[in-house]
Amino acid sequence: MNRKLTLTILILIFFVNACSSLPQNSDPLTLIESSVGFLPSGTAIPVQLPGTISDPQLLAAWIYLSTLDDPIRAWGGSEFTGRSLAQFVLDNHIPVGWSTPDICRFSCTVRPICEDASCPRKNEMDYPIYLDPSLKTASIQKIAGSLAHEIYHHTEPFGKVRSSLFEEYWAFKIGDSLSGSSWVPLVNGDEYKLTCLRQWFVNNIAETYDLVEYPQEITLEAISNETSCHFESSIRQDAVVTNP
Repeated sequence: MNRKLTLTILILIFFVNACSSLPQNSDPLTLIESSVGFLPSGTAIPVQLPGTISDPQLLAAWIYLSTLDDPIRAWGGSEFTGRSLAQFVLDNHIPVGWSTPDICRFSCTVRPICEDASCPRKNEMDYPIYLDPSLKTASIQKIAGSLAHEIYHHTEPFGKVRSSLFEEYWAFKIGDSLSGSSWVPLVNGDEYKLTCLRQWFVNNIAETYDLVEYPQEITLEAISNETSCHFESSIRQDAVVTNP
């Protein structure tokens, strides 16, 4: 099957699955063809594409993410793949766009804060993901890693609560691992040591995060006051800075 016919079939499927949620000025043919230009040669295009991403570079990042099947272990034994995170965007109709100064300084995820356990499930369309526009000059792998970082936040791993350094740490692990950036982990349970968690951010993240260290789900009994930390000799490279 030649490339033109393949794209035509994909566009027809795209219309059926997602056209109703596309901005009116979006041209599916142009969008898909432009997205392919950002991808590594031979990248498989999923049959179903999200109708909530109208930028070709961001759609390419989503497509690239959807091809990654290696599991990344996160907090509590949970595992994520690029494919599962991409599917989360698709299933929940989450809009993805570029940020602007009036939204957030870098990349960010808008999500509801709800302390009441009876809080109703959010409408995902009201809570977009925004990526730092400086990433437009980055590799598609790096953009996909930043997207994965923000999708992890959108999954609400600790519930409808404000983010924390602990949540950010796991988001960075997922994003870095999927983008191919060098990842410098905390080891031997050091992520539960308050001093070590704080120092990891000092060592590896350029921006200062004004966040609590741990979510309420991490009990005080689980947090250690030990100060001995096991840091790798190297530091994290190609970091993508995000807002909490």
